[in-house]
Parts: sequence; structure tokens; C-alpha cells
Amino acid sequence: LVHAYREYNEKMQNMDGFKDFEYGGINLYPDVSDREDMNVEIFCDVALHHYPLRDYKAMWNDMHNVVKDYDKAFRCFKQGAEAGDVPAMYYLAYCYLNGLPSTQRSAEKAAEWYKRGADYGDADCQVQLAILYHRGQGVKKDNNKAAELLLKANDYFLSANGKENATACYYLYEVYTELGNLPDAGRYLHRAAELGNKQAAALVDGLNSPAEKSPEIEIETENKSLPETIDLPEQPAKTEE
Repeated sequence: LVHAYREYNEKMQNMDGFKDFEYGGINLYPDVSDREDMNVEIFCDVALHHYPLRDYKAMWNDMHNVVKDYDKAFRCFKQGAEAGDVPAMYYLAYCYLNGLPSTQRSAEKAAEWYKRGADYGDADCQVQLAILYHRGQGVKKDNNKAAELLLKANDYFLSANGKENATACYYLYEVYTELGNLPDAGRYLHRAAELGNKQAAALVDGLNSPAEKSPEIEIETENKSLPETIDLPEQPAKTEE
């Protein structure tokens, strides 16, 4: 980028009315396109701040200030989902579940699209659908169905990534607790905590505290030291790894 900038300045110096921009005087950024056939274009402004590539946090914040065209995003997700694109099914369900500014909230439609994605074998859709079954949100509450989906998704994550999924493990803890399977509930709570799930880590810390330890759930304590948790975005974030 520095070489490109210098080459640009050198070539422009032969033009009338040229202004020698200082570093940071030219800014490229993504923004919503006004063309129907394009979603995003790269735009250029001058005399704005710029950041080194290592300052990813500042760039991330700048990118989140881009004007969001929710109508166009929803149309794209819907068109892709109806054409059989599984990631689009996930994000369309997310739009329905969360009721974005241009989308009327509908847990039923969210469950429908998560189910379609889950039927294609998408593990993220399986986890989200399982959570809806666990909560009885948009579908009839069914913890057995939730457990089946969570186990299937967790097996996929284990084989694909070499580790289980923190979100799936945490909800297996909740599901097995409600089903009365406390040994499995305790094991999955401990696994979720080790994988960085904040809720699970807080519960494990409380259970391992002598003053607050609950007699109802016994936690396997092979490794009581928990790694630092990681904030992930989930937004439309996908399932917490």
C-alpha cells in the first residue's frame, strides 16, 4: 500500500492543480451501493483518518459505521435461501428471529428456515433450531429433539474443528438438566466452560466455591483451570465456537 501510494503521488505531480496528500489523506471504505445489481462498493474520501493494518480494532469500528441497508440485505438473504443457499437460510432465520428494522419478528419463520438449513446438515442451523426447541420458541418445546440436534451438531464441530462447540455444550447442559440427566448435564457444563462459554464458566466457578456449591449437580474436575473467555461477536454472528 505504501508503494502504491508513493507511485500515485509521483505520477500525479505532473498534473495541473495537484495537491500532495499526506498519509491518511485518502480513505477507502465499503459502503452500500446505490446500484440494484450491487450490494456494496468501495468508496474513497479524502482528508480522513487512516489506520495501519495492525490496528484492526479501529478498522472494525469504522466498518460498523457504514450505513446498513437492511431492506437490501433481507432481500438478498431471502432470494438466496429460496434458491437453496444454506448460509442465506441461517441469516434469513436470524433476521426473522431478531426482527431487524425492515423485518417483522417471527419465531415461527425463524424456526422454519433454521430447520431447512438443519435438514441440509448445517451445524450452525442445528444449534439454533435446538435452542428454539429447548425454549419452545416458534416450535413446540421438545428437549429430546433439542438434545438430538445439539449432539449431532457437536459431533460435526468435533470432527471438523478438532473440538466441541461451546454453545452446543452449554445448551446440552441446560437440556439435560431439565431432562433430569444430571451427570451428563455436569459434564457438558464443564466442557462449555473449558471452551470459553462465559455463562458456563461463571456457573462452574460458583459450583466449585465451598460457600455456594450446589448438591444437585456434580462437576467432573479433571481440570479446574479455565482458559480466558473470548468475546465473539455473534452478528449476525454465527454460533460461538
